[in-house]
Amino acid sequence: RRERQLVAEEWAQAASPIAVTQAKSSELCSASERERNRSWEAVMEARLQAQARAAEVRLEKLEAEETARLIQAQAASAREAERMAEAERGLVLHWEELAQQREELAKQREEEVIAAQGALAERAEARELEDRRRFEYEAEAIRLEA
Repeated sequence: RRERQLVAEEWAQAASPIAVTQAKSSELCSASERERNRSWEAVMEARLQAQARAAEVRLEKLEAEETARLIQAQAASAREAERMAEAERGLVLHWEELAQQREELAKQREEEVIAAQGALAERAEARELEDRRRFEYEAEAIRLEA
């Protein structure tokens, strides 16, 4: 932006000699002086046109550089967005894996609880059977004593 401003100021300064030349030209009366002034004006006009074209070229170059920077920034932004999307997909997969592991652990715990309950039930049955046998044995022993 600063360079653009400098180019615009340079352009404005280049235009001011034309106004000075035109003022001089009207003041001078002699044909030879007018001819010299026209010649000088033509040279100055050519110089101004060259300066103006150079300023335009610099301005075009600045615009092209700015456009290139914008394109690079957009490309970098797109790459960053893609990287973030990839990271997000990775997180989603990770969370899905964790949820699946959680479900598997819950099933495993449920199976362990069921197995433990079954083992407790078997032990209780075994104790009950043992208690019943002991009771029957003791009852038989009491009957035999009597």
